[in-house]
Amino acid sequence: MKKIRQFCILPLALVSVSACFLTETSLIDAGQAVLPMDGDMVVCLRDEDPCLDLKRQADGYFAQSPDDPADTITLRFTPLTQSAGKQVFLAEAELTEDEETGFTYGLARRFSTPNDRGATLEIAPLDCEDADEDMLSQFEAEGGTVEVGKITSCAPVSLTQMKGLVLTMHGKDIAKDAWWVERANEF
Repeated sequence: MKKIRQFCILPLALVSVSACFLTETSLIDAGQAVLPMDGDMVVCLRDEDPCLDLKRQADGYFAQSPDDPADTITLRFTPLTQSAGKQVFLAEAELTEDEETGFTYGLARRFSTPNDRGATLEIAPLDCEDADEDMLSQFEAEGGTVEVGKITSCAPVSLTQMKGLVLTMHGKDIAKDAWWVERANEF
């Protein structure tokens, strides 16, 4: 887990970040996983980066890094909330490096129609540093852990705890398109 924590990779971004949600085991079990679309999906992050093709695989999706095809990511989704008429999903990325596996989390929602680059899904990274001290204290009181260092990581103990904290941190904002654009710019 130490190697995975060093990179603390967000869903689909395949880039380093300063803080994230990270677990050693999946929070989304097969019974909770949903497919946001019937077929494959496309995610486009920064304008200068190539888009990622997400191939449907069992109860999730699989993608290869455009930079190194040996780097892969497996994504699973579970419903989080309905907001502004759109389903918002909690996205879980399974990351494996040197036989170590970890899971990290973000938010996702479908575009009504593909955007100008062909993306069908938009991603918003989650940063545990978005939580204030009271939220983090409650998170830890409920069994979650927060590790502060070069990289800050928060490890929830359950899907329920993760969803609760995310809704507390961002529930009022995720209905706003501007919030999604701002989050996307953080990649």
